[in-house]
Amino acid sequence: MLRLKRVITWCLHFVFNCRSTREARLTSFQLSLDELQTTENKLLKLSQGRSFAADRDSLLSTDKVSLQSKLSHFRPYLDDNGLICVGGRLEKSDLVVRQKHPIILHGQIL
Repeated sequence: MLRLKRVITWCLHFVFNCRSTREARLTSFQLSLDELQTTENKLLKLSQGRSFAADRDSLLSTDKVSLQSKLSHFRPYLDDNGLICVGGRLEKSDLVVRQKHPIILHGQIL
């Protein structure tokens, strides 16, 4: 997965440079942690969009999913990056955010 993420990040790096003026281009020959994280978020959003499109739309418009949704018992919410995460009672624990509210992904590879 790391190799795929790096390849896609390099592709996004290339596309950014093609669309930018000469002065705004990225000249680094190393990928930054921010670029890798952005790529990971884009891949996760793509996966969630394919698996949970109706739930994502519902969360965007009303902050809730329908009771008929497969995700309803997870009390999902959209995080700051727009990813669907598990809500719940661990909010007040001392755990790291990703441990308290894991990202929801489909169980099968699409």
